[in-house]
Amino acid sequence: MNREKQLHSVILTPILTSETGADVTTLLVPSSRVAIPAGRIGKRLILRVADVAKQNDIPLVTGDQKVMDILVELSSKGKGCVLVVETLEGKKLLGTFTDGDLRRSLEKLGEAALKTEVKELMSGTPRVVKEEAMAVDAMTSMKEPTKVTFLPVVDDGQVVTGLVTLHDLVSAGI
Repeated sequence: MNREKQLHSVILTPILTSETGADVTTLLVPSSRVAIPAGRIGKRLILRVADVAKQNDIPLVTGDQKVMDILVELSSKGKGCVLVVETLEGKKLLGTFTDGDLRRSLEKLGEAALKTEVKELMSGTPRVVKEEAMAVDAMTSMKEPTKVTFLPVVDDGQVVTGLVTLHDLVSAGI
């Protein structure tokens, strides 16, 4: 079996002398020779969103569904949210709807909130993250400017590819 070894670039700077000048040399070394710290620090350096995000069993609904019709999806997946998409097949993200949005809607509209389409009550500008982003950056994004407990994972076309929660990141040791 022919395996290609991953190589890392290491820059070597020789000691400055009148003979060598300020030459900088690049050396390629096998990745097995590059030390990455163990534990929490190492995980922060190497884990990407794709490593911790859930790609299956994502709570998805369409914007034209009534709030009453999405309650099972909202509560059964245990994420505290649903991702609102154009179609369940295409999965282009339109927004998010959380259990907090449900409480606020019920307080404001009463029983009428249950008969309202989700797209009228959702957050239409949710924070999102890409799969290739560092997991530690996703956690930072959850803290500022206001705290959130999840981020939809999307591709360049805003198509949902996963969901990462604060719990996922903490469980991974970030």
